[in-house]
Amino acid sequence: SPRGGRGRAAADGDEPLPAGGDEPLPSEHSICDPDEPTLAFIGFVRPNVGAIPPMAELQSMWWIQRLRGKTLGPRVDSSRYRLTGCKLAYGVDYGNYMFALANEIGCRPDLLRWIVERPSVAVAAAFGQAHAPLFRLDGPFATADASDVVA
Repeated sequence: SPRGGRGRAAADGDEPLPAGGDEPLPSEHSICDPDEPTLAFIGFVRPNVGAIPPMAELQSMWWIQRLRGKTLGPRVDSSRYRLTGCKLAYGVDYGNYMFALANEIGCRPDLLRWIVERPSVAVAAAFGQAHAPLFRLDGPFATADASDVVA
């Protein structure tokens, strides 16, 4: 960098950014900060397994509900899904992170409902990976064709 060392250059008049490491992500599920809730960082966390696009989709759904003031219950502590011993400060357990967001916006699949209505959906939801269509079965972002996709 022009300032020497490994730090990144800052805009004129700004303090240089710290050398090495990454800037921390916001405190609310690494998506937004309570002091600036209209600014979201979608797709910045990295899963241990799984893909970033489905996580970004669910993050977007969570953020929309957050902006609407419709998140539910107490916020899930990030220690439930943060990866320990990971070189990335923003590494998360894919399934735990996805279900933490889903719980807070009311789109976690209702297994009892699906056992009765369509058992193949319940089996896929209970034993499959946490892919995006699962979180469109129930809740504010439910779609009519999600059960066909999941089953």
